[in-house]
Amino acid sequence: MLTRKLLKNFMANGRMTTTEKKIKLVKHQVEKLVQLAKKNTEASRLSLRSRLADKKVEDTLIRHISPIFKDKPSGFTTLIHLNQRDSDGASIARLEWSLPVILEK
Repeated sequence: MLTRKLLKNFMANGRMTTTEKKIKLVKHQVEKLVQLAKKNTEASRLSLRSRLADKKVEDTLIRHISPIFKDKPSGFTTLIHLNQRDSDGASIARLEWSLPVILEK
């Protein structure tokens, strides 16, 4: 459930700042989801629907995000290391799209 929520927030905002461990988990999942969205077959749509559980995010990924990365084989996201959090010393990082993705709201 946490992974789904993080994925949905990343797809909606285009960037995410949280702990490094969560970022690494989401980065791997985003790479897989974009690969599936680029295929745009019935099987890939069903797989996206089961992983995201949100039709709106699935459509956004297929219609708006995957065409931007159609010529790129991998490396859809960029991981930026930030400072440590003062309260508990956890490593903070930011995840962003490697190419500019502009979603109309």
